[in-house]
This record gives sequence, structure tokens and C-alpha cells, in this order.
Amino acid sequence: MNVSARNDRRGRLVRVACLLTVCLAGTLAIPAAADAYLYWANGATGSIGRATLAGTDVNVGYLDVPSRPQAVAVGGGYLYWADRGTNSIGRVGLDGSDPLPEFISGASLPSAVAVDSAHIYWVNNTGSKIGRANLNGTGVNQSFITAEPGIRSLAVDANHIFWARFTFPNGNIGRANLDGTGVNQNFIHEAGIPSGLASNGTYLYWVAPQYSAISRIRVDGSEADPLFMTAQNDDYGIAIDGSHLYWTELNADGIGRANLDGTGIEPNFIAGLGEPIALAADALAPPPPPGVPPVTPPGTGPSTDPGAAPAPPPPAPAKPDNAFRLTRKLKSRKGTATLTATVPGPGALVLGGAGIQKVSKRAAGAGAVSLAVRATGKAKRTLATAGSVALAAKVTFTPTGGAPSTATVKLTLKLAPRARGSVG
Repeated sequence: MNVSARNDRRGRLVRVACLLTVCLAGTLAIPAAADAYLYWANGATGSIGRATLAGTDVNVGYLDVPSRPQAVAVGGGYLYWADRGTNSIGRVGLDGSDPLPEFISGASLPSAVAVDSAHIYWVNNTGSKIGRANLNGTGVNQSFITAEPGIRSLAVDANHIFWARFTFPNGNIGRANLDGTGVNQNFIHEAGIPSGLASNGTYLYWVAPQYSAISRIRVDGSEADPLFMTAQNDDYGIAIDGSHLYWTELNADGIGRANLDGTGIEPNFIAGLGEPIALAADALAPPPPPGVPPVTPPGTGPSTDPGAAPAPPPPAPAKPDNAFRLTRKLKSRKGTATLTATVPGPGALVLGGAGIQKVSKRAAGAGAVSLAVRATGKAKRTLATAGSVALAAKVTFTPTGGAPSTATVKLTLKLAPRARGSVG
């Protein structure tokens, strides 16, 4: 669950990290964990902070580390962090016991770390490798999976490991089985420069600063929602528990929170944290209260009649309609065009294509949504000099909870002679 700070902050983070001289030795003064917590890496101080999942008991300097924590993960009663300064993965018990700042050494600029019930995974930026080891630190494999350049974030669930490429102009998300087989470098294409990942086994969530959004998709690749929830373009880390989604807000020095369905957004859930750049939660599903049996709704539990046939499974819900219609209008005076998408319901619209400036919008319901078509790059220069340029605009509509549908429209942008050389 990692994130690298954007370029304009990277230099400052490096300078701050170089000033840290705190050594991790002996038993750390960490109170015993009696509740579920959020942990985050502080880019400004080089420490790791902690607060309860309710946002209380905030401790910005919960743990000082020797160098530059870039990512945090929690599992099996331990807190792990990726340290680029020492090229290692650190570990400490949640009760402060057994501190090992170089629990796994030999990494190469590690920028992400994730944990499941059997293994630790991390990103080696040099060589774009994903490393893996057993939870006890044995069986280290620094080249467990070879990814593509630009990998920054990791997430793991019961079946897969996911990684994100923080690359311009558009990144992607890869996926593989937990044993390293079935590598798919483009499991999700054009993910909006993803900078953080989290999975609860049903959905995969990621931060998409390019779209100022948090995106979501089912772990089988269906029901993509690139604009699942509005966020800021400085959001980077992300984590989830059994009921909430959390994200770091780098410029606001805080952490936001929302329900897993995207409602109840609290952008300043925890404030004043000093550049949080990575995030982890130590409880995916809160346990039921002690002594309280699970409640089974009437008529849904097993039959008490031994001869009764098993109840049939409930019918699968119908997929939302993803069919939509496009109309176009050229504006030769400005060298632009407008595509109007008529959609059947709420969802996300993304306009793109070679030489076309990307546009993302959300439809609140059925109706028409306007998308401005503007040339960019080489196509923009051609329009300014030649007065026209032929383009193929691609529009993708992803209904909320449904599968994406893409339509392509060929059009020629034309610019009036008196406006040439000043394309907007």
C-alpha cells in the first residue's frame, strides 16, 4: 500500500530523511495494541504514525525508523515497512517487541510492501522486481515477479497479488497468482496513474490523481468504476478495513475516510499528520462482539428437515445497461468539437484517443453529458499549421456496478484561417 510523493515534494522528502539520526535498538516504547489501528509513513519526519480506526489516539511519532519509510503493512501481529535508505524491509511487533529494522536486507530502493497469511511482498524499484519471503524472513526471493518499469504500489488478497505502475501519461495495474504464475502486466489498462492499491478480496481500489478520483473494480476485472469516488489530486496512499476506505492527503497533511460504497466521505477524518505518504490498516474485518452469535434472517438458514432439498441459489442480479449513443458538433472557429453522450443511467465517462486531450466526467443519472474534443501534442500542431486534423475519438462509458462499453467516432477538427497558430 504504497505511494511515492510527487516530483515537487520528492527532493524535500530526501533532504528530511538525510537529517534523521534516530536508531532503532532495544525494545521500542510502543503501547500494546488493544484495538484496530491505522498506520502511516510520515514523509516529513521519517517516522510512522498511528491512530485507531475511529480516528482517536493519534500518535504522529508512534515509531521512529532509522532512515526513509516509504510504505507500511500490517499482518500476523507485526508492523512492516519498506526503507529505501537501508534497502531493507523492517519489522516490529505491534506490542513493541522484537524490533528488526533490517528484517529482510538486500532490497533495491523498496517502495511498497504487502503481507498475507504466508508471505511478505515488496517492490524493488531497481529492475522493477517484486520480492517475496516467508513471514519468518526465510526464503527470500528478490526477483519473485518481474514487472514493467514504474511499479510503485502493491496489494494482496487471498488469491492474487496486484501492482500499480505510476507512469505518465497513463499507468496500468498488473496481477498474478500468489505463487507468481499467471502474470498479467495489463490486468487494468489506463488506470489513471495509480499511486496506491488496496483489495478486500471483492474489489480492488486505487488512487487515480490524474482523474482526482478513487477508482474501483471487482478483482475478476468486471464492474470497473474509474470515478468511483471524488478525491484530491494529491491523494496517494490507500487502505481498507471491513467497513471503511481510508486515503492519505499529502498536501492537506491528513487522512480521509469513506464507507466502502463511496458514501459518507470525510476528507479531513484525521488532520495534522505531517505529509502522510503511505497507509495500512491492521483489521480487514472487525470481529463480532464476544458472546453474540451471528444473526440469520428468517427463512434464509438451513432447513431443519433432514429430507428437505437444499434451497436454490438466489438469481444473479441483472447487469446495468452500458449502451449509449454519441452525437457530435464541430466548431471550426476554435478547432474543437463537442461529443454528446446519452447514457442510460449513472456511471463514468472517459474521452480519449491518439492526439486527443483526455476528459473524464461522471453521469449522475440517465441523460446527456457533453465532452469537449481538443487536439493535443502533434495533432494540435498539425491543426495550427494545416488548419485541419483527422482524429478518432474513443468514449468509454462504465455504468455504476456494470461493465465498460466503448464507442469510437471519427471526426476532422477544422480551424478557421484567421485562428491558425493560436489553437487553445
